[in-house]
Amino acid sequence: MAGSNLERQALACTIGLYLFICAALSVVHYGAPEPPRSQSGSSSTSPYNP
Repeated sequence: MAGSNLERQALACTIGLYLFICAALSVVHYGAPEPPRSQSGSSSTSPYNP
């Protein structure tokens, strides 16, 4: 059956794309440099606490 081969390819592509996105998000999350901590305790540089 030709349909099952196409189905298998579509499923493999979907799972591969999902895993690729998960890996990319993990790399961006854990690979991003930490923002510098202010020694004065002020959070004036935070966009959430002006």
